[in-house]
Amino acid sequence: MADLSFLNQQQRILCRLLADSLFGIPFEGEENVDWNGVYRESRMQTVIIPAFWHCDRLNLDEKLRKEIQGAVQQCVFQSVQNYAYHDYLHYLMKANHIRYCVLKGTSSAAYYPEEMMRQMGDVDFLVAGKDFDRAAAVLTEDGFSPEGEDHPHHVAFLKERMEFEMHFDPPGVPDGETGKKIREYFADILENSRELSGGNGGCIVPGPFHHGLIMLLHMKGHLLSEGIGLRHLCDWAVFVNGFKPDAFRKMFETPLKRTGLWKFTQAVSLTAHYAAGLPLQPWMGKDL
Repeated sequence: MADLSFLNQQQRILCRLLADSLFGIPFEGEENVDWNGVYRESRMQTVIIPAFWHCDRLNLDEKLRKEIQGAVQQCVFQSVQNYAYHDYLHYLMKANHIRYCVLKGTSSAAYYPEEMMRQMGDVDFLVAGKDFDRAAAVLTEDGFSPEGEDHPHHVAFLKERMEFEMHFDPPGVPDGETGKKIREYFADILENSRELSGGNGGCIVPGPFHHGLIMLLHMKGHLLSEGIGLRHLCDWAVFVNGFKPDAFRKMFETPLKRTGLWKFTQAVSLTAHYAAGLPLQPWMGKDL
């Protein structure tokens, strides 16, 4: 595990809990831990489930243990609901022969040791620009209503508890020459997407290269606004860990250098090493 001495105790404990759940790096307890503080931090970072996946192993007082277990169960229940929403989206798009793929969400969860470790939010998906109006009509006919908020890259549709955020452009693509290069790499995203199916239903997710590029652009956007959170780093850590070092470098180095994202990728990956236990790979650079 990376040296976390520069963090306060609550931050350090939370990172070690994530490393235990995601990468099997055994958590060794400490004395006088402010577990309420660790729990609060996990809630703010939206990582309650992976942080307390092994809640039964921790030295917690019974009242706090029950509170945390209840929160984990509630988050898991919300994720199960979210999978049902993805399944419903899949049904609508497939029945109307509209190509689409999910952005983040279930795409990221597929890389976790247990998919339910990943806390879910809204349903974000991408359709081709030429299919946008037709997909919007399908959703409207099914009872969804557009949210009405103007956004340059997506429109949100609401129906009861379901919120579908439909993108006609991958989020985070910059303007100018760099954006043009990135769009070239996204040109075949729908053709190279794949179907996930299982006990939680089905959905279409991007292939590894496009999923990685989506996450990097998403994190870059967060870095320039409210900052990168632990859930972003956990998503990136489990994704990267699925590659052998040479395989990741072979797939990503050239296009990311061409688009100016390679140094950022190295920095984010090294940060994920500290924050979530991602094992170091040579291309990431040196551990500090």
